[in-house]
Amino acid sequence: MSRQLSIMFQKKRKKVKNKNNDQYLAYLNQSIYLNKSFLPSYIELADYYSKHSNHQHAIGILEELKEKYPNYSKIKDKIKDYKIQLNIFKGDYFYKNFKYLYQSSGAESSKISYQAGIKSYEKALILDPHNVLAKKKYQNLISTYNRLMGEEQIPKVEIVKLKFQPV
Repeated sequence: MSRQLSIMFQKKRKKVKNKNNDQYLAYLNQSIYLNKSFLPSYIELADYYSKHSNHQHAIGILEELKEKYPNYSKIKDKIKDYKIQLNIFKGDYFYKNFKYLYQSSGAESSKISYQAGIKSYEKALILDPHNVLAKKKYQNLISTYNRLMGEEQIPKVEIVKLKFQPV
């Protein structure tokens, strides 16, 4: 009976999913309350929080599920994805903070935010070394830092041989 009610609430959720966040969240929670073992509701709830930039809460929901269902690989994959998103989100925050501090207070006070941004992007890249978005943001932060600090990498020209001829 509770599975049928949970499915009924899942159908209702689909109708309000992109229209009314409060009602959607209420249906999700009601579905979980009625059937605590209905995994799609938990995963959908985690997706909701991740979509609204609350990656830490989404990870927490899935970590609890992982304890109950350790062999369900979809949970592990989603946790990894959310951790990547969380680290990119943190990196973006520190990147913006670095630029703000550099403009308002100077180079020395902005270095801590730069280092924290680098660390966050590196954590994302450790989880997924092929993540194009994390790579791009990581490289942009380094490039911005080098440009602002006057250390931008300018292509070097090397003269290998010089020959003078009479004119």
